[in-house]
Amino acid sequence: MDVVEVDELSGGELLDHAADLADTQHRCEIGILQAAVQHAYLHHRDRLDPAESGRPGRERSRRLGGAGTPEVTEFAAAELAARLGMSTISAGLLMADGLDLHRLPQLWHGVEAGQVRVYLARLVAGKTRDLTPEQAAYVDSRVATYADGRLTWTRFQALLEAVVAAADPEATAERERNAAQHQCARPTRGQENEHGLRGFYIRAPFTTVRVFDAALQQIADLPADLGEVDDLDKRRVKALPVLSRPDLAAELIAAYQTWRDRTDDPPTCPTKHPTSPAPAPSRSSTGPPCCRRS
Repeated sequence: MDVVEVDELSGGELLDHAADLADTQHRCEIGILQAAVQHAYLHHRDRLDPAESGRPGRERSRRLGGAGTPEVTEFAAAELAARLGMSTISAGLLMADGLDLHRLPQLWHGVEAGQVRVYLARLVAGKTRDLTPEQAAYVDSRVATYADGRLTWTRFQALLEAVVAAADPEATAERERNAAQHQCARPTRGQENEHGLRGFYIRAPFTTVRVFDAALQQIADLPADLGEVDDLDKRRVKALPVLSRPDLAAELIAAYQTWRDRTDDPPTCPTKHPTSPAPAPSRSSTGPPCCRRS
């Protein structure tokens, strides 16, 4: 491929050049996937001597893809990885995805025709690996039309998850039951714990998180009505210690509501009247009991 001096191109020429590069990249991705599949077929289990492969340390065969795909000699991935400049694991996944795409004929045809994005086809291949050939074909028939890049990654992934769940409802229900056993509420570890800060991770049923989020938001909204200048995220953090004391949270809400409902000297809410020239109420003796200065 000729080297192009991009700094010498005009705006339109540069865009044309970028489009040509994208087209070349797409065709290369298709070609590499096709080569990986053929490499897997060439390294089928029949190449191995049964007497030799049964001995300790000798090469064996294993199934990289889903049910119905052929077994491949286990050193084949390392050979492909060395040529493509990737890890053995990545090369094995590339071959597995290519083999599984033969269980998804509509997607595979679209890939070879250049109509289906390779990364989307590989996503479907990986998600259907544990399905039966019939279930995989069901998914293929439902998602192949949308694998041309018309949907965003998030929307396509959501569509795929729904179709996979419909293809194998029993396995989906089992995964949900297993996931329900892995609930937690614990401090985080890692790079986010620095500069004197630490995270807290919650994995719980949807309703639990929704109730917690609503309660936290209710407490965080109170200071804003009193003229608090901190942004919402900081107010939510400040609300956490209050929420950890149910008695204090209940007292705060009750006192605030009493203060808001009083008829004398009603407070001005800058958040509800952004054009009002009146200053925000001070946290003096006229505020709710929980916010009065000593």
